[in-house]
Amino acid sequence: MRFSKPMLEVTKRLRGESAFCSVTRHELQNLAGQLEALENLAANKSPKDTEEAHLLKLEHAGDKLLKRQRELSARIQTRTTEAVRAIAEKMDAELGMYSSPYAHEIRSALRTMPLEQQQAAIKHAIDNKDGQFFRAISEAPPMLSGLTSTTVDNSMLAFKKKHAPELVRESEQVMEALNTSLSALDIPRRAVREGIDPAKLIEIKEAEARAEQAQVAFDAAQRQSGGI
Repeated sequence: MRFSKPMLEVTKRLRGESAFCSVTRHELQNLAGQLEALENLAANKSPKDTEEAHLLKLEHAGDKLLKRQRELSARIQTRTTEAVRAIAEKMDAELGMYSSPYAHEIRSALRTMPLEQQQAAIKHAIDNKDGQFFRAISEAPPMLSGLTSTTVDNSMLAFKKKHAPELVRESEQVMEALNTSLSALDIPRRAVREGIDPAKLIEIKEAEARAEQAQVAFDAAQRQSGGI
């Protein structure tokens, strides 16, 4: 199928065995199955339906598919937020990244150091798994510690990779899964947009509206005629 098969191929990229990946993969596979059903409907018009009736049926089915797509997108993004928060909490606990009563002093000391001493202080904190040091430089604007935002980000990542590599990888897998999911979720939207001719639908609906107006006028004329 033109759209459902590529969607399944994208979904296969969710290879992680975490609960997050397993549930998300299952939901995307179900949506791909619904997309395939829409493609089958598009390709197999009932002999009882006119072209116009068939197109209206496709529009209705496409609207239902897009509603499911939006609901799944919202669920996946909520699930991602929850997963990232849970990993961050584990990371803080494992690395001892708690607020220090000396956080202000840590930032002030760094701010007065030349670059080489700042680098040495960061390396020392990494080697000694000093979570409070990294909490101090990450919980305030970089300018308060005299560091650049790039230095803070890079040193934080080095610290986490050294002492909590599994959690770093888990976090990366969640974000990879989110990006893969968003790519997969874009396919049903494209399928409906490209598979249903909006100009033709407008023409059909306008014709239906004219027919309804004509029927109303006819019924009104019949009532007046019968009342004379």
